Amino acid sequence: MRWSPTAQAIPEVKRSYTTYQPSDLEPRKLHGCLLGGIAPRPLAFVSTVNGKGEVNLAPFSYFNVFSAQPPLVIFSPARRGRDGTTKHTWDNVQEVPEVVVNMVDHQMVQACSLASTDYGTGVNEFVKAGLTPVDSEAVQPPRVAESPVQLECKVVKVESLGDHGGAGQLVFAEIVRMHFRDDVLSDAGVPDATKLDLVGRCGGDHYVRASGDALFAVPKPLATIGMGVDALPEDIRTSRWLTGNHLAMLGGCEAITEDLAPADRRMYATRDVTATVEHLGLITTSIVSKKLAAGLEDLILDVKFGNGAVLQNEQEARALAQSMVDVGNGAGMRTSALMTDMSVPLAWSAGNAVEVKEASAYLKGDEGRHPRLNEVVLSLGESLLVQCGLYASKVEARVALETARDSGLALEKWAKGIEAMGGDPKAAEHPDAILPKAEVVRQVRSPRKGFLAGYDVRQVGMTVVELGGGRTVPDAKVDPSVGLTSLPLAGTSFHSGDPMVTIHAATEEDWLRAERRWLNALTWSDEAVQAQAVIGHEILASS
Repeated sequence: MRWSPTAQAIPEVKRSYTTYQPSDLEPRKLHGCLLGGIAPRPLAFVSTVNGKGEVNLAPFSYFNVFSAQPPLVIFSPARRGRDGTTKHTWDNVQEVPEVVVNMVDHQMVQACSLASTDYGTGVNEFVKAGLTPVDSEAVQPPRVAESPVQLECKVVKVESLGDHGGAGQLVFAEIVRMHFRDDVLSDAGVPDATKLDLVGRCGGDHYVRASGDALFAVPKPLATIGMGVDALPEDIRTSRWLTGNHLAMLGGCEAITEDLAPADRRMYATRDVTATVEHLGLITTSIVSKKLAAGLEDLILDVKFGNGAVLQNEQEARALAQSMVDVGNGAGMRTSALMTDMSVPLAWSAGNAVEVKEASAYLKGDEGRHPRLNEVVLSLGESLLVQCGLYASKVEARVALETARDSGLALEKWAKGIEAMGGDPKAAEHPDAILPKAEVVRQVRSPRKGFLAGYDVRQVGMTVVELGGGRTVPDAKVDPSVGLTSLPLAGTSFHSGDPMVTIHAATEEDWLRAERRWLNALTWSDEAVQAQAVIGHEILASS
């Protein structure tokens, strides 16, 4: 079976469905199906007052924004399912047609839930839930001070959908004032999803938190015209691994370049767009095929494990190393691999320009060379030189490498390589004159006394990405100036207030966000910590 717009992308998967007719379901089950299946839903935490001035506060997940001109939200304080009676909110807007819609973030979700208790008439849920009322500017109901977004509204229309239990009671409310807490706004003055930390309602007792890894970006197909799924090569359209979602992502590209590593393009389309990034066969074929295509006779691979690596488990990483070594040797290319630990950073810096600068400093000997980086460089080099037959022993090979490094020969070769690829060779020796610099460069201070026990290295990498040094969407621009420098070694002793690391950021806001992520990536110990060896096992061809 071939993929088509009307067929499933993975024909092997058989899907079955349970079908209901709403009128056949008893109210409780119908309610559960609707609220469980249509989720997540934003929460309107609505404050109202009655004719006596008594305040009510209640959350509703039958809610959304439906118009910008005029700015209009609609929510539904549906009739109680048990007896069909109306909610206090509905009763109040009949008397005072004004509301405040307060958005709910994670810090106030428990209070919001408590306020949903069916208290009696006249009970102030602000008091019950421990929330702070703030006078509104244009309407009578108060705002919730803890809410990051507060919308003062005039009720322009109400519409009842029935007098039976569960019937919707629609409140059409036009926004007349909007209040946004300053720390949730972007530089453009609009709410930033990564700062809001809002929650949404799902079925039953479940909520969803819109923050961290729960957030992801999907570029809107407005700036470019995607070529469409129908324009993809047939072997991609009919892939056993790609779903319709993945195919649509590829179809969003304007074109596919056919003349640059065409086979690898397709392998990476499978790896990076899908959840098969860690598939050993795909990784092996992608990496080894390019080396074979380049005509290499000898190859030494650096296969990493630890929390900063793609394959964090050492056993899995070793299996990948063995796979690549065996395939390389089987194809006639002498291949071996070193297992290297990536549970702590391998350099003083992380980022684009800052890493180039560190490479320059390493070759020039301008600064103290990072011991882990130095060991990886020399170990890989000596293994390759011995494997090629240029030296009889790793000791002799290491001496030759150190001589090339310290004499300036390696720096000279690097400069020639940069020039050969169209770059400015001055970047090798004088990177500061060539490379961009970040606007905000400032140290992070240690929050406590103790020993740095370790890192979540992946989070360190994501700090660089969040600063703009990597891509979260395919077409995003990379800021080469941002990153981290002076990364401390595991086992380093700190006093509270000691400088720890330097963050290079485009804005103050980015710097502060990076600081928080950096501090969350660290683990501490009150006792001295033994540094872990950077070089693990050497992997040779299977016998």
